[in-house]
Amino acid sequence: MCRAFTRRIARLGVLLALLCGGCSDQDAEPVRRLYSVEDGVMRDPRGNALLLRGVNFSGAAKGTEDHLFHFTDEDVQILLRSGLNSVRLLTFWKAITPDAPGVVDPAYLSGFLDQVERLAEAGLYVVVDMHQDLWGVPFAPHGAPGWACPDSITQGYQASGAWWTNYATPQVTGCFDLFWDDDALQQAFADAWVAMASAVCGQERVVGFDLLNEPYPGSALFDAAWDNRVLMPFYERLIQAIEAACPGRLYFVEHSAGFVIGLAEPLVVEQSLRDRVVYAGHFYPQELHEPTGGGYDGDAAALAQKVWRYVGAQVEAGTAVWGGEYGGMTDANDFAGYIRDLHAIYAELNVSTALWDYGRSDRGFLMLDSEGLLKPGFEAVFLTPTPTLLPSPPVQRPRWEDGAISMDVQCSAGRQVKVLVTAPHCHCQASDELLLGAFFVKPLGGGSAYLTAACLAEGALTVDCACSAP
Repeated sequence: MCRAFTRRIARLGVLLALLCGGCSDQDAEPVRRLYSVEDGVMRDPRGNALLLRGVNFSGAAKGTEDHLFHFTDEDVQILLRSGLNSVRLLTFWKAITPDAPGVVDPAYLSGFLDQVERLAEAGLYVVVDMHQDLWGVPFAPHGAPGWACPDSITQGYQASGAWWTNYATPQVTGCFDLFWDDDALQQAFADAWVAMASAVCGQERVVGFDLLNEPYPGSALFDAAWDNRVLMPFYERLIQAIEAACPGRLYFVEHSAGFVIGLAEPLVVEQSLRDRVVYAGHFYPQELHEPTGGGYDGDAAALAQKVWRYVGAQVEAGTAVWGGEYGGMTDANDFAGYIRDLHAIYAELNVSTALWDYGRSDRGFLMLDSEGLLKPGFEAVFLTPTPTLLPSPPVQRPRWEDGAISMDVQCSAGRQVKVLVTAPHCHCQASDELLLGAFFVKPLGGGSAYLTAACLAEGALTVDCACSAP
């Protein structure tokens, strides 16, 4: 009797809230820290578990004159129609302070903010990524600015072999060595981050900041303790600086190149930072990364072991995990099977993801073919409904072959179930009356929509979503 009465009162309260504003992101629980980490998952301002399925947007910005990826409204619709609820949006130290330490380019920050706002208004979450490859100028047109490493170190550089092998050259190694030993240079990098964070801080859908893409230890590559002795304290200083300028966001941290080749110890996130730090290591099995790698052999158990080597220590420590880059050669053997099996592993661990990379090409790593269509290798996973907000960390049971997913969650009054779907015939239903009668539909264009419902009370719940006729 009491439970039924309580549930009716809760239902009335939620109904009134919906009548006042719909089942929107602004309803429900009082706002706390804007984004946080709890029980191994990211959380939104109302405590909902936040799961991101996204893409890097885009590596093309590395080569543009203004370091911006000039996407169209159609590009945004393609993201949503492809079941993606988020992007990893690339920025560069060179673009923020191109000419001297602390001298910010306001035109670049204004252009970047415009991109963030367009993505957010479309319903996408954004993680800002400070990207580098091979340090920066003069070895690459992006990354660090030319003033950050003197000619006495960079002179004589000659690229050879696969691009990533050039990290080992004396010049690139020398620039990284200088950076890791120079407090003033690190402060200049932090100042660039503060300028960027301050510029985008007004947009709530900026989940947080990926502090440094693929950090390289320089001549300390073979030092197993380097990641925790040097890199993690560096991250902590960046977090302190950014938090003062834009509080309440998440900080995405990556391991070093030493960890990739099995030389470094896993990053250790201190307890005091676990409410705001997300592990963002990249995952590229060699057999999918290189054109001659042979592709996927279908061994899901072996793939799970490889994933666990990267994320196991973080999962066991209760750190949220987001694969800031993953993917491979889309024309490799059984690439579709690889994507299905990898995402099944990620779903079991509640790992969020950002595919490398958005763009058009019939070969290579890009998400779309030359006609701008989602490549078949991604369809089974990406077109299955995308869990986005859930009242608790879910137990996920995807059925990629059926375009369906089931999720067991624990409802709490006022929290949400929010699922991105890619077509009008997609639907969700709940196993109990704990959710408000039907899912509220928020169309996003091109047939995509967020299906959202609110929890009315405490209790266990199963939600089934599918893209087949209801």
